[in-house]
Amino acid sequence: MLVRDSGRTPGDHTPPAAIAKQDAAGREWRSRGASVGVGAGASPNVTHRRLLAIDYGRVRHGLAVSDALGMASHPLPALQRQSPAQDLAVLAALIRERDIERLVVGLPYNMDGSEGPMAREVRQFAGTLGAALRLNPEFEDERLSTDEAESFLSEAGLRPSDRRRLRDSVAAAVILRGVLEREAR
Repeated sequence: MLVRDSGRTPGDHTPPAAIAKQDAAGREWRSRGASVGVGAGASPNVTHRRLLAIDYGRVRHGLAVSDALGMASHPLPALQRQSPAQDLAVLAALIRERDIERLVVGLPYNMDGSEGPMAREVRQFAGTLGAALRLNPEFEDERLSTDEAESFLSEAGLRPSDRRRLRDSVAAAVILRGVLEREAR
């Protein structure tokens, strides 16, 4: 399940799920009432690294982050592309502000599993971004993520204009959710 960004600050590690447990220091973890994506039974003692997912686009990049426990993906406002230097500055600031330690980039495979020109473009973008930010980008199959995002937004009753505005970042959250679900197993 996708949840909205709660606006928590970096370092606020209160889990977003309905969990009320004590950690090793005796502190109690309480819910803030948000939904979870995966791993509802995870212990608050488990340390996860916060992830940023990017759904690459030539006009805008969809963005999503995980919570500190790696349980949910949160869509962020899409990054309207400007220049490579400006885009890099925005992403670098986001990575610092959100304490991002892992970078996941959606890779647009063809339906037959092969990589086409867009996949090569994404790999080049991710390589440049990873080198500049000193993060090793990970790739995740993004086939049908935009379709799933569109379906989710349509079922939520959003107007077509609102769906277009949100689609890329919800697609990034879908991509990230796939990573989180796989790692929760």
